[in-house]
Amino acid sequence: MRKVIYGLNISLDGFYQDINGEIGFTVPEKEVFRHFIELEKEVEVHLYGRKMYETMSYWKTDQNFDQAEREYAKFWNEKPNVVFSRTLKSVAPNDRLVRDNIAEEVNELRKGPGKYMAVGGGEIASTFIKLGLIDEYRFYFRPVLLGKGKPMFQSLTKHLALKLMDTKVIGSRVVLLRYENA
Repeated sequence: MRKVIYGLNISLDGFYQDINGEIGFTVPEKEVFRHFIELEKEVEVHLYGRKMYETMSYWKTDQNFDQAEREYAKFWNEKPNVVFSRTLKSVAPNDRLVRDNIAEEVNELRKGPGKYMAVGGGEIASTFIKLGLIDEYRFYFRPVLLGKGKPMFQSLTKHLALKLMDTKVIGSRVVLLRYENA
């Protein structure tokens, strides 16, 4: 059965966007990007909200990518995207738009082959958390303090107990903490 993982790049003070809604502080260094390429090889399905889907659609284009970017784009484009949105009118031909019944949809997708499904986007992840759909959390701490911005779990309404699975330093700047539900 596939696990749902949620990975998030965050500042040391807990923000995933700066005060202007930008995520430029999360642009990965070579070693971190290599880590994301390897992770992408294990992901079978991307689960996105509208905003993250629109951001990640960048990988559907050819932006004169370097070799590592082409490799990431290749693996990313091989995977289906399931987009949860009530406002989006359409998605790319190989992607699927879901408007309702998130838990039912995700639980059906869990039955498919492979290891992981990756949820992307803070708002849709909050919904997944409320519905108990996330199996593993991966927090990529960036060595920056933003002071203000969009906090990781601003819409969390109850305590979420987690159990540390693993820690890893990636490159010389990023610390990955992996958790599962306690």
